[in-house]
Amino acid sequence: MPFSKEREHCIVILGMEEQGLALLHCMHKTHLHVHFFVDRRRPTHAWELSRHGVRHYFSSLEDLDRQLQELQHSFPDRLCVFISSANLLTDIRFNLPELYEKYTVSSSPLHWIDILTTKHLMYDEVVRYGAKTAPFRMLRDYKKGDLAFPLVLKRDVEYVLSFKTRRADTQDELEAFVKEMPDNPDQVIVQEMVTPEAKDYSLHAYVHQGVLLGSVAFEEVRHYPTGISSYLEELPDSLSEELVAETEKFLSHTDYCGFIQIDFKYLPEGSALIMDVNTRTPGSHSAFYRKFSNWKAFYAALPEKPVRLIPRKKRIRWINVVRDLVGTKAKGQVVQSFKDMFGAYWDVFDWGDPRPFFQTFLLIIRQRHAEF
Repeated sequence: MPFSKEREHCIVILGMEEQGLALLHCMHKTHLHVHFFVDRRRPTHAWELSRHGVRHYFSSLEDLDRQLQELQHSFPDRLCVFISSANLLTDIRFNLPELYEKYTVSSSPLHWIDILTTKHLMYDEVVRYGAKTAPFRMLRDYKKGDLAFPLVLKRDVEYVLSFKTRRADTQDELEAFVKEMPDNPDQVIVQEMVTPEAKDYSLHAYVHQGVLLGSVAFEEVRHYPTGISSYLEELPDSLSEELVAETEKFLSHTDYCGFIQIDFKYLPEGSALIMDVNTRTPGSHSAFYRKFSNWKAFYAALPEKPVRLIPRKKRIRWINVVRDLVGTKAKGQVVQSFKDMFGAYWDVFDWGDPRPFFQTFLLIIRQRHAEF
């Protein structure tokens, strides 16, 4: 039976990707009214086939705005809106910011969303309070000699550019790429490349008025595709506490509320560099709630009165089965992936809603069949 379905307000999830599905599974178990909105402008995914919640489709922000207003008429309290897609969050920030005024939106307030999801503003903010990142410049401000090669070019906000990241080993290589680049230099940041020996760590947390109510830290052991975690292992307490301390250096000066993921590069000498901040449910959100014994009480109380999360002592492992199998197969490490499946939580799998998981699992079979 669900934990509690006494509350009459409506939970709305915008963007149905892996993290949206994980959030839907939690909210379905703790709320009576749950609706999710699928963006028709993006390719169709199995996540939208969930049997839980009420499904809606929208084809533009104007269409989304209209449907939300119609849904609001059915409830006396303001809709509780969770934006789970990075691209949709950026689109709403720039083109439908009034959403934050009409509804109770998580994460918020918009002022901090704007800062933390714009890399050069976020870097300035974290450095201001004593946290560290790799040296950087906006491409428009970069001058020869400002930074040490190799350098990495990447997007400043989550807009789709002609590239996601690009490495440059020399000034000539950098200038040649920029000359041919079709993108606006105002949307590109250039940063010193962190040593390949650095490990990828991430802190997943829920924050209320700048205070962490619960967190879990992972090593991102494997990625597929590049930059997207496929296998995670929880870090020991000492490293977790170190990442929490780095995060609190700047979050404690905000009134930020909502889910958050902080991505770190952890250097061999033992220092953490903040590389990215996601102000939403992260792609591996199904790894977050597994850590806490009172997760149902926590989700039932969102978003107005979140309770402090109680961590389980056992460290957890997490795997996205489909992506990890595809990624390890390409590297000839598929046996390791099969081994890691046992004892790990499987992303997007839920006994009460198995169809999306098995639908994605068919991708491997189809890919295998296509090879013959």
